Amino acid sequence: MKYFLLLLSLLYPIYGSIKIYSPDSLASYFRRENIRHSYANFGKIPYGTILAGRVFYFEDNPDFCSTKGKVILDREGDPDDDFSPIVLVERGNCSFIRKAKNVQEIGGALALIVDNQDRNPEYFIMVDDGTAYEIVIPTILVSKSDGQKIKQTVLDTESENKGKTKHKEFVVLMVDFEMEKPDDRVEYDIWYTSGDLHALKFLKKMKKYSNKLGANALMTPHMIVRKCHDCTEETTNCMQYDQEYYCAPYSDSVLDPRMVLKRGVEELCIYQLFNETGKTEKWWEYMKEVYECKGKNFEASCIAKAQEEVGVDGYKLNACRYKAIDILRREESAWTSSGIPYSPAVVVNNRVYRGTLDARNVFEAICAGFNATPSVCAGEFKETKRGVSKGTVIAIIVTAIIINMLLIYCYRRYTKREIKEEMQLQVTSMISQYLALKDDSKPEIKP
Repeated sequence: MKYFLLLLSLLYPIYGSIKIYSPDSLASYFRRENIRHSYANFGKIPYGTILAGRVFYFEDNPDFCSTKGKVILDREGDPDDDFSPIVLVERGNCSFIRKAKNVQEIGGALALIVDNQDRNPEYFIMVDDGTAYEIVIPTILVSKSDGQKIKQTVLDTESENKGKTKHKEFVVLMVDFEMEKPDDRVEYDIWYTSGDLHALKFLKKMKKYSNKLGANALMTPHMIVRKCHDCTEETTNCMQYDQEYYCAPYSDSVLDPRMVLKRGVEELCIYQLFNETGKTEKWWEYMKEVYECKGKNFEASCIAKAQEEVGVDGYKLNACRYKAIDILRREESAWTSSGIPYSPAVVVNNRVYRGTLDARNVFEAICAGFNATPSVCAGEFKETKRGVSKGTVIAIIVTAIIINMLLIYCYRRYTKREIKEEMQLQVTSMISQYLALKDDSKPEIKP
């Protein structure tokens, strides 16, 4: 059943990354209509895997703001041996994070939230309010109309299953957490501001994985900057460059916002210098040292020491600083066109990363973006992940096809031999009958 289900995931027309396996009536409906959805920006999105599971809905606890009532998840109807129950909950009365926590608490593999307004969920982001650090399951928002259709089918099938001991039908979804794979090298961008301590801490932890990836992946840092059209010389949180004012949003450090802007330009200059010599690992080391300077309130002396330790060429750095306006214009234009509404942010192969911004999670997302997975990725993941990788799916399908071909070949040989033996028996029998008849036809000789 599991392998058949995975085979269908590749053969079915793909209208989105959420597909219906059963019942047929619901599957037929959503072959015509795409299931629009949006991943939450918390929890773990298992990029590069497929999750298949039965959908549960609890009428006495529709919003899942608590785990009251009967909320038992049983294995009946689960499509494979990787028990992955999907819990359908309605939006409202509490936060998305509270709903996801409760789904996770009862053993759910995915929280599927139905919006309370009929709009396209792709333009809505479920964000972390600072309390989602314990959530490790993915959360997905679907539109009101799509969610209501799925919910009603769940209720209908449960009603039809009452009293049945076999031939029961369940609503089963397949979620493909796909990651684009344009070629054998992954390109990813990191958007941040130098005044965001969360971003600096992430960069420090990401250094380890960047070094592991090496030339397999190309990282480009970006500075989040906003152009201010109504600022003046009295504006304290923006700086003037060539008659234009720029501000650095998302700053929570002790640094003056204008200093954050200067440091951001400086960090991009340092990356450019090291990238030109093929030594981007030096930039990662520098950013690690910048984060360590937080204990000294990011004093200029600490930053200067960090630059000296990694070998920054002061003359070239000053030359780059003079081009600050070009850097600011470029970054402001890129940030505006990206449409990313939060910081820090990571973009992998032109797909905006969703889920908790954890260095290892991002590393896994990057590894999902390779056509041919490098050994560094294969060697890193020794623990079992929930869901099945697409590479595994293909290997299973190829193996299944080969086994089926061998079985068919053996069966045909066996059938051919059986037919041959049966024909021989029939021929022998016919000959025997013929001889018997021939003997019977001889005249009786009397003495």
